[in-house]
Amino acid sequence: MKKKINKFSLGVLIIIIIINIILLLSSGCEKSFTDPSINIMLTDAPATAFEQVNVNLKSVRILYDDTSIGWVTIPTFSGIYDLQVLNNLTRTVATVGSIPVGSIKEFQILFGNGNTVVSHGTSYPLIVPNSTETDLLVFLNTSLVENQKLSVTMDFDVDKSVVLEDDGTYVLNPVVTIKNISYN
Repeated sequence: MKKKINKFSLGVLIIIIIINIILLLSSGCEKSFTDPSINIMLTDAPATAFEQVNVNLKSVRILYDDTSIGWVTIPTFSGIYDLQVLNNLTRTVATVGSIPVGSIKEFQILFGNGNTVVSHGTSYPLIVPNSTETDLLVFLNTSLVENQKLSVTMDFDVDKSVVLEDDGTYVLNPVVTIKNISYN
């Protein structure tokens, strides 16, 4: 003897099965979002006129288009960098694992005191003009979204950046180009 299933019971059973399938599928699809991160890297082709070009990198800041965020100082591997040692190598100078989502307008590198050049075995002071305000601004104009890692490689052109003035002083007028921007 066969039992008859009424239409109402069959409809309830189908709805319960569908809800369970949806719950099962959606539980495995949860996506976690993380703030974007950024790496600022520096490279240089060797300069021909100097044995050493030592710059005291103090800090790196990024500027957002959103004025409520404004300037954000990112963790910097501060210290003296001999740009000649880079010699087509890349060195990370600033990195941060979490920065706000948004549009980055530019970033700024601030230099400290104690910058020098070594030419023909003699060390000379390297003057950084306006060192209390803006030492080097690099315009970027890029946007960051969740889960994104931005890497920026700058090429520091020492031959064009270090100028010997008429009075015999060396002045740093940074000439930098963005060599590479990558998003992971």
